[in-house]
Amino acid sequence: MKQNGVSQDSISLNLFPFSLTHEAESWFYHLKTHSIHTWEEMILKFLSKYYPYSIALQLMKDILNFQQLPMELSCGKFCSERDVVPTKEKKFFKDVKHYFWDDPYLFKICADQVIRRCVHGQEAVDILMACHNGPTGGHHGANYTAKKVFDSGFYWPTIYRDAHDMVKSCDSCQCQGKISQKDEMPQNAIQVCEIFNVWGIDFMGPFPSSRGNKYILVAVD
Repeated sequence: MKQNGVSQDSISLNLFPFSLTHEAESWFYHLKTHSIHTWEEMILKFLSKYYPYSIALQLMKDILNFQQLPMELSCGKFCSERDVVPTKEKKFFKDVKHYFWDDPYLFKICADQVIRRCVHGQEAVDILMACHNGPTGGHHGANYTAKKVFDSGFYWPTIYRDAHDMVKSCDSCQCQGKISQKDEMPQNAIQVCEIFNVWGIDFMGPFPSSRGNKYILVAVD
């Protein structure tokens, strides 16, 4: 079949590279020039590269050895989804439509319709530290730090919890932040009879070093 004098093989061969990405695309452009003349040759070469006979044979064995699962009825029909799919699995299949894979990264389409790259492990920790106490961090609160991560184009499920934990463990933030009521020391009234009769002396610090000094000695009459 020809369209405007161009064969179907030519159309398929010219459009085929646009369907490839990453390793497959690199493989295609490293083929010898004029080494493929028909669409059938392209199919065979592609299958031999990425779906060799051993893989095809294993797939055939898996299909032939397929057995009915316990959750399937004897008549061959499946039970209802409500009966066989646990709640967590339902949530998984509901959420998975928001993700897509672009080798080698996983991306999520977030609620604000912005596509963000999913990260985990040490990479997530490094990104969170950079957004909190890096050159452009600013030691902001947990929610604003998490927002900076989102604005940078990254996502992971525990980002808010991790941001709160980081702010709590940040020494600079704890020194500058307000003292919570639960951390306040109880105040005890002192009955004074005469001037200089009772003194209160206490150490405060450590503070950021000022000319080598980190502590303050406080004496109260």
